[in-house]
Amino acid sequence: MSESIQSATAAHRAALTIFTVITNPTAVHVINYLQREKEGTIREMETDEMNISRIRKAVSNLIDIGVVRRESVGTNVYYKLIYEKLGRINSAAARIL
Repeated sequence: MSESIQSATAAHRAALTIFTVITNPTAVHVINYLQREKEGTIREMETDEMNISRIRKAVSNLIDIGVVRRESVGTNVYYKLIYEKLGRINSAAARIL
């Protein structure tokens, strides 16, 4: 396989991962929560429909794709959106659609 095809394939895999993560219903909940509240803990994002383990997994995936960052303050851990990365993903999605 040529280098350019391998590069394109890797880019497609990365894009697929990003869009799979951000379209997950729990990740959408986390993104919406953080947009509204500016920051939050896992427990604060929990709902009756979205338990802590689901929130934790979604936050981990969002950190992996660079959309959320973790901040420790004393014994508390807060999560915040990285708006620049989220904006680039939104722009890319708009170009595709």
